[in-house]
Amino acid sequence: MGAEQDRKLERLVDLLAALLDARQPRTRAELQRLVPLYPDDDVAARRSFSRDVEVLARMGVPVEIDDGQVPTYRVRREAYELPDPGLTEEEAAALHLALATVDLDLPEGSPAEALWKLTGGAAERITAPAGSTATLPGHEHLGALWAAVNGRQRVRLTYRGEPREVEPWQLSCQRGHWYLKGFDTGRAGERLYRVDRIEGPVVLDGPLGAFQRPAGTGRATPPPPWLLGDEVRYVARLWVDAGQADFARAQGATEVEERRPDGSVVLAVPVANPEAFRSFALALLDHAEVLGPPEARAAMADWLEAAAG
Repeated sequence: MGAEQDRKLERLVDLLAALLDARQPRTRAELQRLVPLYPDDDVAARRSFSRDVEVLARMGVPVEIDDGQVPTYRVRREAYELPDPGLTEEEAAALHLALATVDLDLPEGSPAEALWKLTGGAAERITAPAGSTATLPGHEHLGALWAAVNGRQRVRLTYRGEPREVEPWQLSCQRGHWYLKGFDTGRAGERLYRVDRIEGPVVLDGPLGAFQRPAGTGRATPPPPWLLGDEVRYVARLWVDAGQADFARAQGATEVEERRPDGSVVLAVPVANPEAFRSFALALLDHAEVLGPPEARAAMADWLEAAAG
């Protein structure tokens, strides 16, 4: 590592220490006085400071930024430090075994290393069965997003070229990609974001525990295939007869728009991936019918006619 890299690393460490020691949020000028490693030129110092804050956020450090007239910065120790979960020897061994069978492709110093530290010496006896390792993709944003989901802390990010403010509910991995499920405050609705399509940094914003997750969204369960996409394109109305209604709801189509006297239901199904929704509807055979919207019904009819031809 060269002298310049050494200086940058020392500056990052000192900045993190100054943020952690702050009893109240500090301005950039206050932090630069505490970290005398920034350039003398004010413009260059501003750029370097902004890059350092971005790097810390990408590393998963929960930097709180108050964008007031004079922006302030802070890292709360309770959000940054990993609490002792009080694992028993058997629980630590089980956690170690789980980590041994999953290779999470994250850079050195990622949150995965913290999980290894939780297992302690008792788990060192555990090894994974030969050939049982699975590999999950990693991404630079996972650290910050994990912290935000666990701490129920809002995040600011850019997606499809537009700034978003999100209350993150859940992270899941499906078909080789990570997805963030949450409430988009600007659009006043639930959204699903593919993590590798998030542009720029993910910034943790505001206090811990700022919102409540809907029941059942804290677990790492994958979303249904028809929700795997950038944005919900439409909400399909799917009629399902009484015999298959419970099965359809169990697959993730849980919002019942209408219950009919014969026991059949009309489900409201948000669709981001029309092809996956078509496969779901076709799997129900003659027990289901796409009622709307018109473009979804027409697309299904066109596909069936082409298949028959």
